[in-house]
Amino acid sequence: MQVMSWLLPLHISCVSMLFVLFIWRFSYIWQGQSIPYPWLKRGLPDVVDICVLMTGVSLAMYLSINPWADAWFALKLLFILLYIVMGFICFSGRFSLQTKCISGVTSIALLFGIVYVVMTRNINFS
Repeated sequence: MQVMSWLLPLHISCVSMLFVLFIWRFSYIWQGQSIPYPWLKRGLPDVVDICVLMTGVSLAMYLSINPWADAWFALKLLFILLYIVMGFICFSGRFSLQTKCISGVTSIALLFGIVYVVMTRNINFS
């Protein structure tokens, strides 16, 4: 059985779950509420993040993608780092509601940017 026949669909499924969980969690922040379920704060999002990371690294290794040679992949990694920072700000208790909302919207935009870069392998957004 080929690795790509199960690894790519698993990665896409995990990324889809990441989108859904982020938007679900962010909806509470947007409304000025705390996230009511402990497993939605920590636990499930952490498992999904690890799944995305592990399948993504496995795919990059399997496909021999080099971030120093492939500009689109380097941009994807930069967007991922920015997404992590913005997500931390969004779900941290240290920031104002306005800052959390701005960082949450930025995180969602970064997720769409990541998907665009991966699907088109294009670093131009024009």
